Amino acid sequence: MLIEMGIDDWVWIDKKAEGLSQFEGKSLIGPERVNPDYYVFISSHFIDEIGSFLENKKMYEWDDWIYAIERAYYEGLLEHPNDPLVPELLMEDLNGIEDDLKEVVKVIPYEIEKKELEAFAKSLNFEDVYRINSNKRYRRKIMEYFITEKLHDLSSFNENDVFLDLGAAGSPFAKFLHDKRNISAFALDLEEGEFSQESYYLCEDATRTHFKDNSVSGASMHSSFEMFLYNADTALIQEMARVLKKDSKLVIAPLYMHKQYLSTCSPNNYGKGYADDESLECIRTDCWSWIPLARFYDVRALEKRVLTPAREHGLMPTVYSLPDDEVEKDEFVYLKFILELKKQ
Repeated sequence: MLIEMGIDDWVWIDKKAEGLSQFEGKSLIGPERVNPDYYVFISSHFIDEIGSFLENKKMYEWDDWIYAIERAYYEGLLEHPNDPLVPELLMEDLNGIEDDLKEVVKVIPYEIEKKELEAFAKSLNFEDVYRINSNKRYRRKIMEYFITEKLHDLSSFNENDVFLDLGAAGSPFAKFLHDKRNISAFALDLEEGEFSQESYYLCEDATRTHFKDNSVSGASMHSSFEMFLYNADTALIQEMARVLKKDSKLVIAPLYMHKQYLSTCSPNNYGKGYADDESLECIRTDCWSWIPLARFYDVRALEKRVLTPAREHGLMPTVYSLPDDEVEKDEFVYLKFILELKKQ
């Protein structure tokens, strides 16, 4: 890639450089020698760790370094310099959205017991998978699973209970439920992922599953519902109404809401036809090149696409809302609202 860009002189940087001076004819140095005089192309998947290391040296993305593996992402940014970014979202905006939600759906405050959360996190043992030392969204992810555990009362499930984790090829949650809880858990996704070697990680469309009517004891979605393209969010509701048992539920955490109806995407996917009609398509810069769509509902769109279809198909919606001091918020990425759809 460097040669394609007309760069013919560079040095390699590696923490194992001690005792070596060259690699493939170029100088090799250790990271301690890196300073703002260098422009760094990161070509390792340890982007979080390396990015944090460079920022500690007052070297910042774009000005001082880029993630070279994500060339499409940067090309997208250059192609769309004046197109809209995701609008700002403040905590006071979320509180206003909650007030509006109360007009169309039951909203229940939800408190997290911190000691229970800590004990649950230890039982999961997901520190390596979600990079506890470098991932600023680690606690939010654990909270998603914890809320699912509590709302479903998964401690009461057994091997006779079928549980579905949807949009979850890269999530260890189904494996945890299968191996540690002896639950008949399945992860469904359109693509294969890190755990796809497990027989219960299925490459299957969650809107058209093979499961029989009234056969599923529970289902969950963790940071995945917002990515269901086109009308798949509504189709998913209909499918869950078919497969869930009476009094069983689908838990969606988070339920992403915004002041306006948004179709957010990676910069290289902007204008490619993935955005919902009537939504504002906008670019997000927190996710590299891999998101064609991450949907944020406003209350009107949520009612039209989710709440009304759910009720029409026998699923009773309830929204749970975390108190402000428990909300894990990173700009517009947050966990405050959780949607429960319970089959009547």
